[in-house]
Amino acid sequence: MNSIPGRIQDGKPVINKLSWQCFTEVNEGRWFDIVARKPKRSLQQNRYLWVIYTYIAEETGHTPDEIHEIEKQRHLPKTTKTFAGDDFTISPSTTSLTVGEFRDYIEKVIADAAHLGIVIPTPEEAGYISNHGSMAS
Repeated sequence: MNSIPGRIQDGKPVINKLSWQCFTEVNEGRWFDIVARKPKRSLQQNRYLWVIYTYIAEETGHTPDEIHEIEKQRHLPKTTKTFAGDDFTISPSTTSLTVGEFRDYIEKVIADAAHLGIVIPTPEEAGYISNHGSMAS
């Protein structure tokens, strides 16, 4: 085990005790770094995105997977990779997006649906936001 997830809450680290115990046992005597990272998109956000893809797919005759690939090509920055002398254009995975980047991506996909005349339920209507305004589990 080379890393352990956790967060800072009220100025203190919050780490699962069992995970910490395993981490310290495996890494006894080693130095380690604490590195802050931006939270990745949530599972609730991802589930809601696939609801959106399904609505678009049903109206356009494509599969949700095809809509996913099309929307990634439209809205995510592409990189070029060379393999065996050939250049390939690659869109990043949505799993690499932060919560905020993923929210922006969802808004672009919903805008695409609106341009096609497709009405997408809000996260509340789809059951992905609790009454406290955060994405539900």
